[in-house]
Amino acid sequence: MKFVVLLLTISVAVVCIQGETCPSGHATDCTLTLCTGDEWMLSCVDNICTCNHNNGQSHACTNTGDCSLLGHGCLNNQHWRCIRGECRCTHQN
Repeated sequence: MKFVVLLLTISVAVVCIQGETCPSGHATDCTLTLCTGDEWMLSCVDNICTCNHNNGQSHACTNTGDCSLLGHGCLNNQHWRCIRGECRCTHQN
């Protein structure tokens, strides 16, 4: 029993130090990471589970599809893209 508790403690410590990974690229892999507060959203950025700011001015995302709900707001020659966990207007497709 002591061995199991020790192993669990070490596993949690490793996740806290290194950050939980999301190998599929989706936040659904993030079972140990918890974001608290109304303005934070769990996202998978570069295969690492992260909490990103998500309020009226900034929108968290895991992929560009998450930004499609924002609709208009970019200049005519720009598009919404998910960059480092945040929806941003960019010239790139």
